[in-house]
Amino acid sequence: MEREVLVSKGLNPDHVLRLEKGLVVEGDIFISNEELLDVDKGSSVKLPSAEHYYTGRLVSGGIIRVTVDVSLPKKISVAIDSALSRYNNLGLSISFLRVNAFPDIAIIGSSISGITGITGFPTVSGPSPVIELNNTLLSSWGLPSITTVVTHLIGHSIGFHHSDISTTGCGSFLSVRDSLNATAPAIHIPGTPTTTSANSWMLTCISDGINRPFTAVDIAALNYLY
Repeated sequence: MEREVLVSKGLNPDHVLRLEKGLVVEGDIFISNEELLDVDKGSSVKLPSAEHYYTGRLVSGGIIRVTVDVSLPKKISVAIDSALSRYNNLGLSISFLRVNAFPDIAIIGSSISGITGITGFPTVSGPSPVIELNNTLLSSWGLPSITTVVTHLIGHSIGFHHSDISTTGCGSFLSVRDSLNATAPAIHIPGTPTTTSANSWMLTCISDGINRPFTAVDIAALNYLY
């Protein structure tokens, strides 16, 4: 049943990390226990290509308010500002503003080992409300790589799936539903390629030394949705 739910949401059902409040799949996507109760059983599946996908649930236009845990190291705080600027420099219908209280997204430290960070997909009312960063791991990384991690997680929080879900890298091979009726199926974004999208900010794997500013295809995908 659990595997069926994950596939219905366009997610890899293998290599799952179990937490008290839900699951971490594909290395950085959090699915709550409540979301695991939501499945549409009537849909067929297909094998996707390596292209840009979104969840079918988007964030309304406007300013997204972001708070940053004051306990996070200064370098990570600077990287968060750089990540927000990457989005804000595109002139999208959404923008990000760092605030001190009442956030739409709270970025906090995480004690979960073996991952760079986790977040969920948009809720019915806005972006995924929490992004957790592994501050112990990321503190040793270079600033461009931390910025790439944060930018990637923000991508999930506003509705983007991994762009390499048809490959075997990082255990990201899965089937994707044709139907758009699930909470977060993987839906191809028109205008993006049906072959591997090199250097996309939404590629699954990342390590220290990697920097992925938005490519032309990434920008096309972002502009299509926002």
